[in-house]
Amino acid sequence: MRRLIAPLSVRQKLLAVVLVTTLTALLVAIAVMVGFDLRTYRQSLISDMTTQADLLGRTTAPALTFDDPRVAQENLELLHYRPQIRAAAIY
Repeated sequence: MRRLIAPLSVRQKLLAVVLVTTLTALLVAIAVMVGFDLRTYRQSLISDMTTQADLLGRTTAPALTFDDPRVAQENLELLHYRPQIRAAAIY
């Protein structure tokens, strides 16, 4: 390690310290931003899925009340257009 540092001038050493510090700060900032974006995306996805489930429940309740499986199935098939939803069922 000393062999790498010893032949450098003070200016080059200072530049290296500034460069390492800047890169470290940049990596920390990127990590924080990615973490924040992932958290925001997850919260948004949960909110969206909760809204979808609530809407499906409200539109399917009359079909279940009047024992109409065809309308309930049609309502359930609307989730086919959401690739995030892998499976859904009405009980």
